[in-house]
Amino acid sequence: MPNRYQLPPQEPDGANDSAKQRPINRIGRPRSTERHRKILGAALTLAGSNSYGNITIEMVAREACVAKTTIYRWWSSKASLIQEATLPTPLRTPNTGSLRGDLVHLLEQLNPRLPQQVSKHITLGLWADLISSPPDSQARELHSALIQHEKAVVEKVLMQAVKVGDLREFESADLTLSFLKGAPLHMRLALDIAPEQLSNEEIADSIISGLAR
Repeated sequence: MPNRYQLPPQEPDGANDSAKQRPINRIGRPRSTERHRKILGAALTLAGSNSYGNITIEMVAREACVAKTTIYRWWSSKASLIQEATLPTPLRTPNTGSLRGDLVHLLEQLNPRLPQQVSKHITLGLWADLISSPPDSQARELHSALIQHEKAVVEKVLMQAVKVGDLREFESADLTLSFLKGAPLHMRLALDIAPEQLSNEEIADSIISGLAR
C-alpha cells in the first residue's frame, strides 16, 4: 500500500536533489490497505466527536470493526494511532521566487495542520501524551521524523532566499520552523482564532523582520 508518510520529491536544484526522499520508517509488519484505512478513519471520526482522554483503543476497534489486537499489532499506543490519523501530508518545498512567497506557502500548508473536525482538545491531549511518551516510543519516533523533514524543507527555503538576495545569511532553520508552526498554533489554541481568520502574510512579514536583524 502507499506509505502515507512517503516524503514528496523536492524541486530540482542540483545533482543531489534529483533523488526521492526516503520514506519515514514504519514499525511492525505490512498492513492490509483496507483495514489500515478503516482504523485511521475510525480514529479520525472519534477525534471529531470526543475529547482525547475519552478515546480508547477499544472504541476505535469497535468503530473500525476490527480486533483490538489488530490495532496493537500496528500501533503501540493511542498517541501513535491518533497522531497518524490526524496528521496530514508532509510539507512540500515551495519555490515562488521570494522568501515572503515561500513562507506564505509554507504557512498555508501548516495552517491548519489538523483536519477541521479535530478539536483543539484533541491537539492538546495528543501533545501532552507525546511529551510524556518515552523517547524511543513509536509516537515520538514518528513525530521526530516528521519534524526533521519539516526542518529540511524550511532550511532549503532559507537557502533559496540567500541565493536570490532576500537574506544575507541564516544560522538555523529551527527558530524559523518554530515561528511557522508556533504562531498559528498559539493563535488557534490559546486565542481561539479560527484558521481562516489568520493572516499568513502578516505572520510571514513578522518572521522576515526577525530574520533580517
